[in-house]
Formats: sequence, structure tokens, C-alpha cells
Amino acid sequence: MITDILITHWHIDHVGGIDSILQYTKENNLPTPTIHKRLNPEKDKITYQPIEENQIYHTDGVSLRAIFTPGHSEDHVAFYLEEENALFTGDAVLGSGTSIFETLNEYMNSLQKMKELTPGRIYPGHGPMVEDGMAKLDEYINHRLQRDLEILEILQKSNDPLTSMQIVEVLYAAYPRELWKAAEHSIKVHLIKLETEGKVHKVSDKWIINNNNYKI
Repeated sequence: MITDILITHWHIDHVGGIDSILQYTKENNLPTPTIHKRLNPEKDKITYQPIEENQIYHTDGVSLRAIFTPGHSEDHVAFYLEEENALFTGDAVLGSGTSIFETLNEYMNSLQKMKELTPGRIYPGHGPMVEDGMAKLDEYINHRLQRDLEILEILQKSNDPLTSMQIVEVLYAAYPRELWKAAEHSIKVHLIKLETEGKVHKVSDKWIINNNNYKI
């Protein structure tokens, strides 16, 4: 019998099955489960029991601690399985490939926050289980830092300010053009992070590295 459901974030592939579960319990005269989630009033379609930072959920032989990990989405939560030193990472860390994010500064902070737990295994929301959680988190962090450096290098070498798509054209030159638009979103979020760090600034729709003296 399902008594509680823990939700990592508001995206449809993570909340889309809730209605079916509630319908099933109703049709079979079962108790309605309590659905727990970090609140996001703009996106939440139903009423949730709010998840708080470091809140612990207990069941037989299991303790799950909620870890607020925004970045992929503003309401994202991971769950730390204390008995196993493992993390349920939702969409913050995937079993293969990399994740997307809304706010890179927050996302990087969340990756570091998860790393401080020194997890063994990672159970992602998508893809296979990860046996070496620390190595995967290092991989994710280093990948984003490397992307920052690549963007800065492109801006440094350019004689002119560049749009985000012009950066994509250089960085993703070996990839099919149909992927460039999606890649541009990631580049834009990286540029916003670099801007908050004082490394680049924007003039109109173009970006400039701060150690260059352009005449605009």
C-alpha cells in the first residue's frame, strides 16, 4: 500500500503519474497517499505537503533526508538514503549524459552540496544507477567549469563581441545544426553565470569578455 509519495520537482515526467495513482487508490477504496514536494506555487497543479530542507522521511529500515538542490528547476529536491550513503538525484544528476538547468549558479552550488555528502551510489531520475557517485559529481562539475573556460576562450580570441548563437557555431561546429538551438540555451545560462562572476558583460545581444577593450 502506498502511503506517501516524494516528488523531486514539478516537471511533467515526475508528476504526470500522480493522477493515475490517486485514481487507482480511489477506485480500490485505498487510503489516499500523502504527496510531498518542495512548493512551487507558479507550477504546482495540486496541493502538496511541503518538503523542508533536511526533513527526514522514515519507513521500514529506511531514512530519506531531503536535500534542496535548485538549478535544474527552482523547486528541485534530492533525497539522501542514509542507510546506504546513496542519493536519489532526480534530474540534477543523470545516469548518462548531462542534465539541463535553469540557473547555473544554483545548479553548481547544488552539485557541490551533493558532493559534500560523499555519496557512494547515485540513483538518478533517468538512466542507469551510478556506482561511483563522487566520480559522477566531479564529472558534472568539471564539465561545466570546462564549458565556462571554452566560452571565455572563444570570446578572448574574437575580434568582435559575439552573440550566444555565434559562440554555439564555434563550440558546436562538429555537431549537427539541428542541435544548435538547444545548445544555445545552455550557452546563454553559462554566459549569465559568467556575467554574475564579472568575467563577461553584454551589450545589446552580444557578449564581451571583460579583459578586452572593445570600442562599441
